[in-house]
Amino acid sequence: MQVAVSFKESGVRSVLDPRTSLLAILVISMVMICGGLSGVEYYLRIICWMIPFVFLITMKKYKNLIFLLIGQQYASQQSQWQDQV
Repeated sequence: MQVAVSFKESGVRSVLDPRTSLLAILVISMVMICGGLSGVEYYLRIICWMIPFVFLITMKKYKNLIFLLIGQQYASQQSQWQDQV
């Protein structure tokens, strides 16, 4: 199990500044909530949807990736079920 290590222990800083991470979260959330389903916005939404998967794969967090995939599938099924009702 991998444990988060601070800068003092490892001497290596994170690639992303915490403010940059927060900005990325805000931008991705806005695109996913406000983006349309036509033209370039459709592809932008798909790219934003894939970012968490790519990050989990690069960090080798495969267990979390599986939970995310299961959650995405469940949310998709719930959405389809509500559309039918």
